[in-house]
Amino acid sequence: MTLQVRVGKCRLRVALACWPDVDQQTARFLRSLHWRVRRCVEMTHGEEMTQDQIAAHLRISRETVSSDLARAYSAYETEVLTGK
Repeated sequence: MTLQVRVGKCRLRVALACWPDVDQQTARFLRSLHWRVRRCVEMTHGEEMTQDQIAAHLRISRETVSSDLARAYSAYETEVLTGK
């Protein structure tokens, strides 16, 4: 896991701490994600589901859930926090 993913994960977790009430910037970011990536983030941090539970619910592999989350964390770090 790269530093960018770890920082993005921590900051996104904080941003989603009051799920479903999130700030406008985070809401915009979530809307910009592919539906499956967005649901993985929402289920992980908003609904506190495990990756195995998410995989079963979405009928995808656990590896896909992990990959989608890593993609979201990296994008959050890049797009939201650095303003790119």
